[in-house]
Amino acid sequence: MYIRSVLTLTSLTSLLSALSLFVAPAVQAQVVCGDTITTNTTLTADLGPCGTKPALFVKGPASLDMGGHTVSCTGAFDGIALTGQAAKLRNGVVTGCVDGIDFGGTGRHRVERVLATNNGIGFAVNIGSDKNRLNHNWATDNTIGFQVKGTQCTLIKNTSTTNVTGFRVESIQTMLRKNTAARNTDVGFFLDGSKHLVLQNVAQQNGDNGFFTVGNSRELTLKQNQALDNAIDGIHHNGTDSKLQQNTALGNAGFDLVDSQADCDNNTWKKNIFGSALPAVCIE
Repeated sequence: MYIRSVLTLTSLTSLLSALSLFVAPAVQAQVVCGDTITTNTTLTADLGPCGTKPALFVKGPASLDMGGHTVSCTGAFDGIALTGQAAKLRNGVVTGCVDGIDFGGTGRHRVERVLATNNGIGFAVNIGSDKNRLNHNWATDNTIGFQVKGTQCTLIKNTSTTNVTGFRVESIQTMLRKNTAARNTDVGFFLDGSKHLVLQNVAQQNGDNGFFTVGNSRELTLKQNQALDNAIDGIHHNGTDSKLQQNTALGNAGFDLVDSQADCDNNTWKKNIFGSALPAVCIE
């Protein structure tokens, strides 16, 4: 028995209604394309399409509450660039950009309840921008929904649907918890690097593997995830020295669980629920 939890466009619309729940910062202002936000600000209207690179900067520790409004781009430009340290962004839509939200500076930025749609990369966390936190965001119809290259970042309860790749992690010590990747045309969760904690996520009806880890991945923990009805394998692990436990993988077109090594190469598979596995001798 397993849970189906594919996000529909109707439910996404209802989720976006939650954008109005945030308390606005003290200063309300309508900025112009290319501005740098240095004090706590709330947008009062949509912005763009902007032909500046990027449409807006938010320099930490300032915060930008988008007030439920949309920031859009024209041409080969990014949407909202977070710079400095501890910038905050919430409560709006970014569309038509190269990177919807670009994480720069030294990191510790926080982004929540933002929809990135029809961008190249919805949420792009760059190398050197570390310890960022992304909660309750949505990525739809991008090439990559969420891309993480900074270290020690945390992604909780984000949803990535109808992109090419749902989540692409190329770093170390990333925590992914209770995120959903559904109906993306390629991989739901692509994991490269070491010491990631991948807990209670859902990969469903993606056009490739639900969860895919590359060969140099080490010391990963994949626990209590669901990989359901994906077009190739549910969880396909190529790395070593990892723990894959209490996951549910069912209805996948290839194998539900795959370890690329014939002896599972120091990986521990325990207490998983699945229909098929390769190799069957070391996956349980």
